[in-house]
Amino acid sequence: MPLSPVVDLLRRAAAGPAGLIVQGEPGIGKTTMWLDAVDRARADGMVVLAARGASAELTLTYSALADLLTGLDDEVLAALPETQRQTLGRVLPGAAYGPPTDERAVAAAFLAVLEELAREHRVLVAIDDAQWLDPASRTAIGYALRRLTSSVAVLVTVRATEPVPDPLSWLTLPRPELLVRHAVSGLSLGGLHQMFSRRLGRTFPRPTITHIHRMSGGNPFYALELAHAVIRDGAGRELPDSLAALVAERVGRLDEPTTEALLLLAACVRPALDRIARAAQCSPDELVLLLEPAEDQGLITMAGNAIGFTHPLLASGVYTNATNAQRRAAHRRLAEVVDSPELRARHLALASAGADPETLAALDAAVAVTAAQGAPATAAELLELAIARGGDTPLRRILCATHHFTAGDAQSAQKLLAGVIDELPSGPVRATALLMLGGISVYTDGFTAAAGWLRQGVETTTDPAMLAQLHMMLSFTAMNLGEFADAECTLDVAAARAEDLGSDAVRSQVLSLQTMLGCLRGGGICPDRRRLALELEDRDLVAPIIFRATANEMQLRFWEGDLTGGLELYEQLWRSAAERGAESELLFLAVQGTLGSSWKGDLVRATAIARDATERADQLGGDNSKLIAAVARAGPAALTGRIDDARQACAEATEIAVHRGADRVQYAAASSLGLLEVSLGRYPEAIDALSGVIANFRREPWITEIHSAVFVSEAVEALVALDRLDEAESLVAAMETGGARLGRPWTIAEGARGRAMLLVARGDLAGAEAAVRRALAEHDHLEMAFTRARIVLLLGQILRRRRRRQAAAEALAQALWAFEDMGAQIWAQRARDELARVAGSAPVGTGLTSGELRVAERAAAGMSNKEIAVELFIAPKTVEMNLTSAYRKLGIRSRSQLHARLSEDTEVRSQGNP
Repeated sequence: MPLSPVVDLLRRAAAGPAGLIVQGEPGIGKTTMWLDAVDRARADGMVVLAARGASAELTLTYSALADLLTGLDDEVLAALPETQRQTLGRVLPGAAYGPPTDERAVAAAFLAVLEELAREHRVLVAIDDAQWLDPASRTAIGYALRRLTSSVAVLVTVRATEPVPDPLSWLTLPRPELLVRHAVSGLSLGGLHQMFSRRLGRTFPRPTITHIHRMSGGNPFYALELAHAVIRDGAGRELPDSLAALVAERVGRLDEPTTEALLLLAACVRPALDRIARAAQCSPDELVLLLEPAEDQGLITMAGNAIGFTHPLLASGVYTNATNAQRRAAHRRLAEVVDSPELRARHLALASAGADPETLAALDAAVAVTAAQGAPATAAELLELAIARGGDTPLRRILCATHHFTAGDAQSAQKLLAGVIDELPSGPVRATALLMLGGISVYTDGFTAAAGWLRQGVETTTDPAMLAQLHMMLSFTAMNLGEFADAECTLDVAAARAEDLGSDAVRSQVLSLQTMLGCLRGGGICPDRRRLALELEDRDLVAPIIFRATANEMQLRFWEGDLTGGLELYEQLWRSAAERGAESELLFLAVQGTLGSSWKGDLVRATAIARDATERADQLGGDNSKLIAAVARAGPAALTGRIDDARQACAEATEIAVHRGADRVQYAAASSLGLLEVSLGRYPEAIDALSGVIANFRREPWITEIHSAVFVSEAVEALVALDRLDEAESLVAAMETGGARLGRPWTIAEGARGRAMLLVARGDLAGAEAAVRRALAEHDHLEMAFTRARIVLLLGQILRRRRRRQAAAEALAQALWAFEDMGAQIWAQRARDELARVAGSAPVGTGLTSGELRVAERAAAGMSNKEIAVELFIAPKTVEMNLTSAYRKLGIRSRSQLHARLSEDTEVRSQGNP
């Protein structure tokens, strides 16, 4: 017999995250199943976090999340970082004041709670009527559930008749198969009979039950309402033809004062007896007497100060059946008795039909509170309420756009700002709007469009603080467009405005950007600017991560080859961003983390970071997120030999980067693709992939830092393989000159590696060995395991050519071990092939020698003698000798015959392979 959905959920959760969505029409029995699951979980020793959506006309920010956190043990909160404890304190009822937070921090803190609970217990997160969750709770809960790793069960009920296609589109678990859907169907005739017997203490004749079943479709709530009508009025009376009509009829039997009190209850969020009594302008005891008829009819329950409808459909029916005037009056009364600034503003807004200074002031106050609580979507909604009720001002539109953008709705923000720009005169307000448009356009339209808005902002204000921000953002767009001269000019202006301000924090940001720009332009790293930027940094200030001195210091350490130091800063920044739920920062850090880990040879970690970035980008949406994730994914995929993944990531990154005008990102994708093609020995394809970045390098050959020249060794290897030595020479010479000028160990090593490849091609094996050993000596100052392994592989190839077989074997074995250890499969195979060539020059059986077979296979594949020579690291004359010998042994005279002979002769293959 199959398990019930609830039992199955709780069993699945024993092994990790598991979810169950129970869906069905109103009254079908979803809540009954939900309550059963809560009881079973508690009986099974699970920790239960429960919340129920409310069908009131208005909602309270984080109300559902606060319900989930109610009753949480102090020990759980004590285990969290202080910032997360403060963050969660802002979402609890009555916590209108305190340190400001944001929705990402709230979401990250809730995830931390779930993971902390799951360390010692299995956990059930149970949400009833999830279609009514407030937006802020929905965001936080969705964020946490997508990232679950522990034994947490998730049970959610939702109406199947909601007008939106999927009211739970926000709800996903780490893997799709972990979330199961179950549709609740109506009861059978027998099921109705049993329910009436159990709930009403009586049954009905079969014709009556059949009639009720036909009208209700087996819906338990509807059937019970019909049964009550039969009991009250007799079976011969015509029954109402809809559930809404039934509810209206039941409520209509009550007197007017009772109905008015029920309307107050239906319109109230988090109702309490004393609050409803104040709104009804009576004492609690008087209210109890007033509502006893409704309680007797089973419409409501009252216990102490707790009061509520027995089913959400009843509350909805009461509210819907009231007139507009009655609803406005109810909201006006409730506005006078609620404590929450947000609820007061919402009640006033629903009580008014037009511009009302009191309502607008209340809405503005609620915006400030909800924004500080980390609910930007709610703040934007409240501002839209104010705008719709006659409070349409440019400042409200700009603020509304700000909150929309913070909540991740860039399109709504951009639309609001574009519509208000022409209404604004020159000055700080217009400049603020243009600065925002520029920042949003970076995500939506690309750097060129963003720069256009920012330049307009510069022309419209004289405020030093605003000008500093505008010019810093302009410099950022220019850097990404490769317009370094413009970036320098704008930063000079930003520096002057920062001095005018006397702000150390702004000076730190400008100095940090100037340090980065100096390195990007090939001028090295200014130690004084670098030091001062870090000293002046205000680490508590909320600022874009691209402007923060610590984040830029992380990149500088990577570029210098201090990978340990860079990764230490990466970890600090990642933890801080994760605690705050700063998704865009985490994506930025993912690119840096994959680079640092890949260069260090930790490809497992690099791949994990890239995978996490991809998941975050999928959840965030938007081209900018996809672009960052694709770049992060491309490098580790190419290094680990996941060919299809690497090609797909490079193609995706290139397409988006071209559309957005992000040249530097496009070059990063090209470098990853070039590395992949070189690893596969596809040298013409490698040059095709690298052509744009090579051309850019030739325009500025003095920029030889790793951020711009990481592709050079791939380009040199491919050009040498294609006998384009003069082109390779210019790249190598640039690296040698840059290395000598800057003293950067990586640049010197890459110049020496390229020189070694050129010397091999020109027949100077002694000079090549000396050059490659210079490269290895420079790597004594670096931690770049992958690059070092490639240089050792090159040394082994040179030593074999010099007939120093033992030394060659030792070097090649060292390279093989390094590649295998880091998971670079394609490069490991290249090292194995080289080792086999050192050991496999003797004939095998009566077939070809391993050397002859390797040459023959490549010739049969269409490679020229020169291409074979470069790939196998042998002289062209040796290629000719091996081919001649192979032709003789196989009894053939042409390459076409060679291809056919190798294809059909499995004996040759088995004897020739080492």
